[in-house]
Amino acid sequence: MSKTRNLADNIFDYTSTAIDKTLVNNEICLVTAASKTITLPVSPNEGDTVGIVVKNFKDTVIARNGSTIMELTEDMIIDKEYSSVKLKYIDNSWRLY
Repeated sequence: MSKTRNLADNIFDYTSTAIDKTLVNNEICLVTAASKTITLPVSPNEGDTVGIVVKNFKDTVIARNGSTIMELTEDMIIDKEYSSVKLKYIDNSWRLY
């Protein structure tokens, strides 16, 4: 499933997945199955935003795909049920906000 919306002059592609997935720039994805890896875009541009929303599980991995997350060189795990995170690409690193 995929929808596109324009929010505050940003266009986001809203998707869902029950399998491992690589995000594209400006995508917000609902993860509908446990133990999945969501990979960040390979060629982000300054200001690109992605979002990951999980259901009732604690083991979704956000894979870096070459860029850092908060300047760290490790993947991130969403370990809280019903969580959502947004990341924006700023100064060559994905930043949580």
